Amino acid sequence: MDTPCLRALVVQSYPLLGEGIADLLRERGVSVSVALASDAAAVESALESGPCLVVLDRADAAITALVVARVPAAQVVDVSCVIGRGYPAEADLLRFEAILDALGVAAARL
Repeated sequence: MDTPCLRALVVQSYPLLGEGIADLLRERGVSVSVALASDAAAVESALESGPCLVVLDRADAAITALVVARVPAAQVVDVSCVIGRGYPAEADLLRFEAILDALGVAAARL
């Protein structure tokens, strides 16, 4: 069995959404860092922890390239592809939970 993902980075463009995603991960027992997408130095610094999962709340080519270059083994999830516009519906959250399960993040639950 693979080692569960226990470290994640949430790169947020929208603080409310980013913090909500971070809270969902923390509920699963994952240690989460949060960095603003508009602050490349903060993202670079947060990548030093070697997260196994990086969640972007909005696609950004420059940030994605930075993540892939710095932590190529990390799984990268673009939440804008999972959660619709506006407040996430229950179906959106179930899709996000399914992605976390597929990435092995669920294994971190107690």
